[in-house]
Amino acid sequence: DYLSISHISIEQTLQSLGLDSHLLPIALWQYGVLTRNQLNQVYDWLADKRREVADVAWVDAIASS
Repeated sequence: DYLSISHISIEQTLQSLGLDSHLLPIALWQYGVLTRNQLNQVYDWLADKRREVADVAWVDAIASS
């Protein structure tokens, strides 16, 4: 809901991609569902999530030492 993308648009795009769901942000942009600004927001969000996962893994590694 943050980017106001309909569930149907996401579902249709995923179906057209088959197993390559990692391409969803680019496909949504190519099909005109996302603007370039929204695409950048998606990639910023993904980068933040990756950092969060890395931080948790680092803390877990220290805690188990």
